[in-house]
Amino acid sequence: TAPYNNGSRNLTFDFSNNFFVGAMNGTNAPVWNSSGIYGGAYSFDGDNDGIIVADNISLRMSSQVTLSAWFSPNNLSSDSRGIVIKGEGGITFEYGMAQIGDEIGYMENSGILRTDSNVLNANQWNFVTLVADETTQLIDIYVNGVKYGNSTLVQEEGTHNSNFIIEGSTRPVSIGYTIGRQFFNGS
Repeated sequence: TAPYNNGSRNLTFDFSNNFFVGAMNGTNAPVWNSSGIYGGAYSFDGDNDGIIVADNISLRMSSQVTLSAWFSPNNLSSDSRGIVIKGEGGITFEYGMAQIGDEIGYMENSGILRTDSNVLNANQWNFVTLVADETTQLIDIYVNGVKYGNSTLVQEEGTHNSNFIIEGSTRPVSIGYTIGRQFFNGS
């Protein structure tokens, strides 16, 4: 996403061919700056800010999902910090990607599966891709080109088991915050 072309600080614009518009959420809106990998990035202060993208039929994954993000955390807090979540970042959500200290996690309604420690770097750009397949029950997380598959993922919390479900939900997509309103701090 990038600043919306109409000059409003409260909207973002998706430069893919999907043209999704996001709205700033929270009391302190994320701030656009030129520090990103590709032309700029939003800076989140970790205190009640995020971006919300309204539901669209093309955002309703049914059995497979791939999420990718470049991000640079300002710190490696041990709390779960939402990167991108399908759901509104409240108490319930469908699936998503979160920073958990120096680890990355796949979150879904029944729990969190995360990489082992020391995979993320503070104040550096990290490229993360998460691939989940309900049919094969496989989850792969790639962090800066290194693959962490099902066998190297560890359970963080909840009752997660091998029978995860990817729901085709009508909930929006949240960027920068997650369950319990835990906000990302970084770009």
